[in-house]
Amino acid sequence: MKNDIVLDKSIIQIYFDEKVRNKRSRLNVYWLQGEFCFGRESRVATITGVQFISPSLIVAAHREAAKLYLIKIINNTYKIIDEIIMNVKLLPGYDKYYHPDLMIFSNNYIYLSEFTNRLAIYKYQNNRLKLYKLVEVGDYKYHACYANESGIYLGSVLGGIIQHIDKKSYEIKSLKIDLAIFNEEKIRMKTIIEYDGFFILGLDSSNSNKNSFIALYMQNHDDMLLLDCVVIRNAQIDGACLYEGNIFLSLHNGDYKKGQIYVINLIDKKIKVIHKVFCHGFPHGLDVFDGKIAYTSYKEKSIFIHDLTNFFKSNELI
Repeated sequence: MKNDIVLDKSIIQIYFDEKVRNKRSRLNVYWLQGEFCFGRESRVATITGVQFISPSLIVAAHREAAKLYLIKIINNTYKIIDEIIMNVKLLPGYDKYYHPDLMIFSNNYIYLSEFTNRLAIYKYQNNRLKLYKLVEVGDYKYHACYANESGIYLGSVLGGIIQHIDKKSYEIKSLKIDLAIFNEEKIRMKTIIEYDGFFILGLDSSNSNKNSFIALYMQNHDDMLLLDCVVIRNAQIDGACLYEGNIFLSLHNGDYKKGQIYVINLIDKKIKVIHKVFCHGFPHGLDVFDGKIAYTSYKEKSIFIHDLTNFFKSNELI
């Protein structure tokens, strides 16, 4: 681990220099995916998720290294106080290590997707992280991951399915989303936010158009009705969070070859974009809490933490 602090006192950068094998190993963590291309740009899935536990404590996830970190923020520096390899030790035939994708912190539990059908649940207690439960959820692969008082939500990468999972019984209820109206091939569900009876979904297209969509849905029994949609051309959306009625979404913009964070809210069942700002390349997980915004960047292998006031005054965070 290499600790780099940006000199600008309003910004904290936490850099992760993990060395991971790119060949199969029976004893060690390895990662075969390598670089993923978006247009002519590429990145490795490194630091993938960040969540505030308190104003001075964050939990972070590293996809390539299959790791979770508990990080204390001290003024404008930081200290890693717990670091664990996500060794889930399943039965033969299952992957031994869990490579997290998106995550959400809720009531001392951390819920993580993996781009498989597995949901990992870790518990935060006494400044330590511990595996609590591993759940198999149907036959889909999931990227989108969200949780609130009503349960856990996983969004299938393909197929237009939101799985609602009860936090106590782990009973699963499926909601179907009609994605055919987008008239695009291979629409992928990347993020979920449930707010005030509505679902705000981040979607993208894996075909040659490579567009992203911010879509507003309303639940109607076991189906979802589309109310509004914003199209973002040549972009890959990846993360989302909710803060004081505003929805923050992270994406990489292929036209500008930079990351972007969009902020939207809902007015009369319509999506209104109220702010957008450039950030470091290939942002992924993000969170906002107590006047701070934190996001991960695959390109920089880093977490960046900013004051929210400065964020809204700026058009660029680089």
